[in-house]
Amino acid sequence: MTTLGLFMGTAGSLSMLWVVRNKGWDRSAWSLFMMTLPIWYALFGLLAMDASIIVKELFYGLPYFLIGFLAWRFASRSWLLIAGLGWLSHVFYDIYHDVFFVNPGVFAWYPTACLVFDLAVGGYLIYLVATYEKGVKASSGS
Repeated sequence: MTTLGLFMGTAGSLSMLWVVRNKGWDRSAWSLFMMTLPIWYALFGLLAMDASIIVKELFYGLPYFLIGFLAWRFASRSWLLIAGLGWLSHVFYDIYHDVFFVNPGVFAWYPTACLVFDLAVGGYLIYLVATYEKGVKASSGS
């Protein structure tokens, strides 16, 4: 883990969480952002000038694109939970990325920053689902 990655991930996630929450974009923004996850790593493949890396990144990122698309399309509490779990699963992708293949275009600090961002967003979405359920139970009991 790099210090720069921790700083970038923390600053990026806190600022994005603040903006999305204050704008009321929770139902769509995180799903749409998840759809872009494969693109970021593919762009690093472009920096490495390696077409095979770009194809691999897009292939391994396909589940995140699909989860993001379905969560955006159906925009329900269940899909919000699935999106949160998708973000949390991307943490493992960040950790084990080099086990699948090495993308020489990835900056050294980026996996740590992405991991912190993924943890923050995934945790936040799980929190939203959990507090939504409590609010429904509390209001139906009155």
